[in-house]
Amino acid sequence: MLVLKSSLGARLVHFRGAHKFRRLSVDPTQLKASATMNEGQTVPSRRGPQQQVEPQGQPKQARRHRPRNGQSRSGGTHTAGDEQNEWTAPGVNGQISRGSSGQRQAQFQGPSQRRAHTDPRRDLGPSGGMNGSLRPAQPSSTTQSHMTSTLFATMPISPLTKRALAEVMQYEACTDVQAAAIPAALAHQDVICKARTGTGKTLAYLIPAIEQMLRSRDGAAGGANPSQRRKQISTLIISPARELAMQINTEAKQLTKFSNFRCQAIMGGTNMNSEQRLLERETPDILTATPGRLLDHLQNAHLLPCLSSLQVLIFDEADRLLDMGFRPDIDKLLRLLPPKTSRQTVLFSATFPANTKELCDFALRPNPVIVDCVGEDTEQTAKRVQQSFVVAPLEHQMPTLLTMLQQHMQQEPDYKVLVFFTTANLTALHAELFQAMQIEVLEIHSRKSQPQRQRAADAFRTARQAIMFTSDVSARGVDYPDVSLVIQVGLASDRDQYIHRVGRTARAGKTGQAALLLTDFEEAFVSRLHGLPLQRRQLSGSDIQAAQQHIQQALPRISPVTKSKAYQAWLGFYKGSMKLIRKDAAQLVELANTYSAIMGCSSVPSLEAKTVGKMGLKGVPGLVIAPRDASSGGGQGSRGGGRGGRGRSGGSFRGGGRGRS
Repeated sequence: MLVLKSSLGARLVHFRGAHKFRRLSVDPTQLKASATMNEGQTVPSRRGPQQQVEPQGQPKQARRHRPRNGQSRSGGTHTAGDEQNEWTAPGVNGQISRGSSGQRQAQFQGPSQRRAHTDPRRDLGPSGGMNGSLRPAQPSSTTQSHMTSTLFATMPISPLTKRALAEVMQYEACTDVQAAAIPAALAHQDVICKARTGTGKTLAYLIPAIEQMLRSRDGAAGGANPSQRRKQISTLIISPARELAMQINTEAKQLTKFSNFRCQAIMGGTNMNSEQRLLERETPDILTATPGRLLDHLQNAHLLPCLSSLQVLIFDEADRLLDMGFRPDIDKLLRLLPPKTSRQTVLFSATFPANTKELCDFALRPNPVIVDCVGEDTEQTAKRVQQSFVVAPLEHQMPTLLTMLQQHMQQEPDYKVLVFFTTANLTALHAELFQAMQIEVLEIHSRKSQPQRQRAADAFRTARQAIMFTSDVSARGVDYPDVSLVIQVGLASDRDQYIHRVGRTARAGKTGQAALLLTDFEEAFVSRLHGLPLQRRQLSGSDIQAAQQHIQQALPRISPVTKSKAYQAWLGFYKGSMKLIRKDAAQLVELANTYSAIMGCSSVPSLEAKTVGKMGLKGVPGLVIAPRDASSGGGQGSRGGGRGGRGRSGGSFRGGGRGRS
């Protein structure tokens, strides 16, 4: 067996508070180099002929899972006598065992990932996909780069799950994250997994959750009423973004095709009443949700009874959840859910800043197992990217962006560019501006409806040439192939956010470029990126001047409402960065008013008095306060950047925070 442990050996590692965390470091190169297989199994070797692995001891008694005869809800047919229903309970392999020192260590099928050879013409039946059909999963190029030699067939999981992996998802082998995290979670321990986006982490937490649900259903089959069981949500997954929630839900549907579980996603941007009717009519076994929408449903009381028997709680991209300002919502959710002593909690995060460690203390039981699949190389991908930064006066920011895009489109025939903006409303402003210049850009941010966001994401993913303007919803979680350039316009919230945005390019060993466009008062941010290969870049003044002419011709065609919302978003975002940009409140308002003139506003947009108060700018000269009965103009832009980083619809303003994504 391959035993995971860090350079600290078996010592306990303390993060914070009373919890003691066991750190289990995973070296992907080590995973790819060795394997642990079951008794008598042959393992494909890349160095020579197949090798016979010696038995690892007597396995535990096998148990049989007997699903109901007949057609499953997802279209699969299975009988109680099917030989594929033979499976071994977790604990034979992939268990948390005790070493000679008495402390637990993660043991799992060691290293593999190839695609299973199945007939692509197989009729998968209805369920799951966005168009109603369940399509085979297509691993991203990043995921493929993390594949190991550990086969799903060797894992102690049910034949129903194995069949879905092989026939529906067409997977045969694990990524390094899956090989490390699945056995730890199968042992029903609380698990903290440090893993990057694009490494197959969704399956790493879905598979153990489904196995626990299968065991519970098997044990209750003799006495519990099936109709009552269907009214209980067994697994709850909390996701920071709508696109990621939809992606998780799609994979959950594929993975449960033959196990007869219902899956549903709830998120902002969709009709809440429709969600509620579906929840009441067909309560899902696996629910994926964004925090704000989940809290809305729970506070309406209809959903809360369905979570009284919650078995597994999963936080995906926990660091991003907290970065987006969801901590108050998460605290409320945890107080409404069953206590942590009655459930398993699994937390995935690419980084572990202090606030993420605090969440671990609050949400997880003592002594969770840590699986570290990142180690100290968090920035290695970013360091492989050719990075540059451009500093321009505020009045030249728009033409500088246009020049950077034009130059890249000329240099790269198959250009695919992601442009990040600080807030949703500033994203909308620039998208409208470029469309007014007859430059086709895709647009994705929280001001767009969910169907609009999904169409834009799908179009960008499949396009050969494309430009997408986005807020931070595209920084992590969703994999876009072949991105040639990432441009960040304005400040990133911190170094980690900058790195994660850069990580959208140069994936799976490919090359890529990243550029940071700052105004002169933002230049101090570059000092926070020390150690990264960031080079200053100068653009031709004549190119900027030519681009400025196009900008000036297009600005009058932008909606005054769009400009008004962008003004408030700009002011709200930079109010939270006053220390970094070294401006006081009066100077900030003066800059914001300058920005309104740059946008072509005929006058400074007005703001509601309550919005100004929540921003902490009451009494600052230069602001225009809207009359109380105003029904248009700047006062209606109060849901822009000034709302602060809750990242959800509704809720209260948090002064000085980041704009919504």
